[in-house]
Amino acid sequence: MIIILIVLFLDAVREVRKYSGVQHGKDAKLHLHMFDHLHMKLFCAQRNLYISGFSLFLWLPRLTMTDCQ
Repeated sequence: MIIILIVLFLDAVREVRKYSGVQHGKDAKLHLHMFDHLHMKLFCAQRNLYISGFSLFLWLPRLTMTDCQ
């Protein structure tokens, strides 16, 4: 389970870095929806990063709680 969470977290980090570094060229002025589409992709990548990071963070309390019993 922890390996799956780590893989999802690393994939989310990769996606955020991919969409954060996108430069808007001359085509962005011609295609106005392109700007919105890139921000939508960045939002989804950040959302996945926060969800997977929080799940990974909560793995530790869950692990300690199950070890105490």
